[in-house]
Amino acid sequence: MKIFVPLTLLAVSALLAVPGYAASDSEKLYENSCTSCHGSAGEGNRIMDQFYKVRIPRLNSADVEKMTDAHLTNVILNGKRKMPPAMAAIPTTLHRTKITAEQVPGLIVYVRTLNKK
Repeated sequence: MKIFVPLTLLAVSALLAVPGYAASDSEKLYENSCTSCHGSAGEGNRIMDQFYKVRIPRLNSADVEKMTDAHLTNVILNGKRKMPPAMAAIPTTLHRTKITAEQVPGLIVYVRTLNKK
């Protein structure tokens, strides 16, 4: 056990030292705020589709790729249909705050990469 802990810490620190390994702030924001409904790769979540009785937009689709930044900004900040304004942090976090207008451009850039994955 005494050897396992230092080796684990060494492995984790090595991974964090790799350039490009750390997720961008926008990717982290997406992972924490959007994946429960839209999926980690923008593929959607059939369970949430059934829960909300609507097909949640697939963010990795060509349809979303065609949307303007202004339209996506409006949806993120104000919500649309059953989607409320996007909130920062995981859904179970108490006292979540709205995603700010300053965070939206980076989030849109990240969402646009989902179609390329």
